[in-house]
Amino acid sequence: MGRQPAILRSNARPGFTVCTLLAMVLVSFFSFGKALAQSDTPLSESTALYARVVRTAHSPDHARNDRIIISVTAPHGGESEEDLYSGDVRTGFHLAGSIKDASFKEGLCCGTLYELPQKVGALEAGTLLWAGSIGGTSKTVAMHIGIYSSTDGAASWHYLSDCAVARGPRASAGGLWEPEFTIASDGALVCFYSDETQPHHSQLLNQVRSYDGVHWSAPEHTVAVVDPAARPGMPVVTRLKPNLYFMTYEVCGTAGCSAFSRTSTDGWNWGDAADAGRKIVSQTGQYFEHAPTNTKIVLSDGKTELVAVGQMLIEADGSISKQNGQVLFLNDTADGSGPWRTMKAPVAVPEAYDNYCPNYSSPLLPLQHGQQILEVASRYADKVCRMYYGTGAMPAR
Repeated sequence: MGRQPAILRSNARPGFTVCTLLAMVLVSFFSFGKALAQSDTPLSESTALYARVVRTAHSPDHARNDRIIISVTAPHGGESEEDLYSGDVRTGFHLAGSIKDASFKEGLCCGTLYELPQKVGALEAGTLLWAGSIGGTSKTVAMHIGIYSSTDGAASWHYLSDCAVARGPRASAGGLWEPEFTIASDGALVCFYSDETQPHHSQLLNQVRSYDGVHWSAPEHTVAVVDPAARPGMPVVTRLKPNLYFMTYEVCGTAGCSAFSRTSTDGWNWGDAADAGRKIVSQTGQYFEHAPTNTKIVLSDGKTELVAVGQMLIEADGSISKQNGQVLFLNDTADGSGPWRTMKAPVAVPEAYDNYCPNYSSPLLPLQHGQQILEVASRYADKVCRMYYGTGAMPAR
């Protein structure tokens, strides 16, 4: 953690040793060299962490729509900033803007990127929001989830509000991590985040809502497992249709950081918070550990297919899969309750392990009317954590 100015979180898997890692690296080098040669492209040559991606679609200025924007946390000169890249997979991406704030010197981590699909208070549809965990290294300042907005396609950014503030510095009061946005069915902007500050819980998922993006409600629990050792975190929410929302998250501490899911009909009520949710498992018993994300694919017949990915792929017996870092999961059911199957990942990271870089929280985005999928994933190259992007064809049903 000390090598990077950003705050980086990792929850070690029990039994994962240096020898295990060395074996994985050797296997990756000899067995998966061809997979790494696939046609993915570095976003830049600089260190880049924790990417998020959106495709703009809601701006009243139609010239700003249909652009892919990628956000990454970028350490520069001992401090961090959030860099925003714009472009497409055919012509590449260029640096469109950066979010810089003096508070970032106290630690910056795990941000989210979101385009408002509708007006919220004075915020017009098409406004870009970015939020991140700020203050994780400070011994005097409380951690907070800071939100910034852009109305010019990510070129310039302005502080908007905090959706959550801890009671004190992280060392004494705990941390706030990994924000995520959605719009609830009543039009509220909802901010989800991982919360280490609550008594009797190592970590839980909280949610707050706002009808103007500035003033926020008191927090309510989204996932708060009864066992105090459980650590649900890293929520990613996709609105599948007006009355159906899908969330993925990890549960560390008691579930080995396995990926879980749950659904909501309105984006605010997610069922019994004490319930850990539904573990994401393939037809053959494979499952993901650490940092899951998801998206939806709308097919030509109007049906929806869910796509999910996690940092590491684990076999039913608990061993690391030979397909580790090389597959996505697909689900044909409307709410993700059916069986999951696999497809080749556009960006291969076969050396993925419990670490803040390789295949950590890799975002996904549908392209070409659901015929392709874009993945943005990080991996080490020349000892630098770099971000890569690549596309893959969606398999036939």
